[in-house]
Amino acid sequence: MEPPTFREKQVIDATVTQYGQRMREGLSQDAMIADLHDRGFSILDTIKVVRRVCDVSLGEAKEIVTRHAAWHVETHRMAAFADAMEAELAKEVARQASNPDASIYDHE
Repeated sequence: MEPPTFREKQVIDATVTQYGQRMREGLSQDAMIADLHDRGFSILDTIKVVRRVCDVSLGEAKEIVTRHAAWHVETHRMAAFADAMEAELAKEVARQASNPDASIYDHE
């Protein structure tokens, strides 16, 4: 993954400032996450904003965002993809264990 560009960092910084102010004025954390989702922010950028605005750890921010209803479909889709990749990897490991001389490009 490439490091964020100066422009991307500026957008995140401005968003943190904006939502920090809005939360001080009474916007809920739930509403902030839904709004970021509706505005087209990625899940990773939403986690960055939540971490900074709510002053929580990266793990806490990830938990807060991925459990939010706005991200329900995306997080389940990512989990399903990860499960499928794990299953394929397990098959490949088992195949390699049964035939250590086989190339990863040899398929049954």
